[in-house]
Amino acid sequence: MKDYRQYRLTPIEGMEAVILGGIAAGLVISLFFPGIWTVGVGILIGCCMGPPVLRRKRRGQLARQMEREFRECLSMLLPVLRAGRSLEGAVQAVVDDLDPGELPCMREELESMRNGLMLGIPLEELFLDLGERSGVEDIKDFAELLALRKRSKGDLAEAAEYTIQILTEKMEAEEELKTLLAQRRMEQRIMNMMPFVILGMLLLMSPDYLKPLYESFMGGLIRLSCLLLIGLGWLLSDRISRIRV
Repeated sequence: MKDYRQYRLTPIEGMEAVILGGIAAGLVISLFFPGIWTVGVGILIGCCMGPPVLRRKRRGQLARQMEREFRECLSMLLPVLRAGRSLEGAVQAVVDDLDPGELPCMREELESMRNGLMLGIPLEELFLDLGERSGVEDIKDFAELLALRKRSKGDLAEAAEYTIQILTEKMEAEEELKTLLAQRRMEQRIMNMMPFVILGMLLLMSPDYLKPLYESFMGGLIRLSCLLLIGLGWLLSDRISRIRV
């Protein structure tokens, strides 16, 4: 079964990550520590860090795609369940209704679930396995709530309908929160870039103004401290913006 928490870069993606990582790191180091050796070391570090950063970004994109497709899948399951079908029958109906290019990840997983049902595997276990492999919290929550409601009442269709209603409310709250935070995240990206833009403009327009910082040992410590603080601020702002409901 496919593990969505792992992502293997294609050769083109790997080359792109190496080149862009080296360019970005070289530009940043050239602003704070200009020099052939320092810039060369910065480019080397950027080339090594580029692929892991891109891999993490692609994993995040894949997780968001799975989350989006799962939400659409739930919206398709709910009316089928309300029509009186069992959860297993609802999954079968959704698979049959999906077009080949529609919800590609979830279509593949639902077809795999259908095969698992034919082997006698409980559906809630199949959803729990998908939640673990995808790393998507909504899928994990769905599987856990489904199993809990089934143990308490025994009606899987009713449990699924109740669980979908709870998750739908949670998803709507998350969407409202994302809308409210969209502008703040844009402001965050701009603020993260401003130190480099300001420093570049000062070096270009008035190099003598910053000359003492680039010609003394204390100036080097100050530049190093500023670079570390900017990186720390970047990480903290990224963590703060990751709000989950």
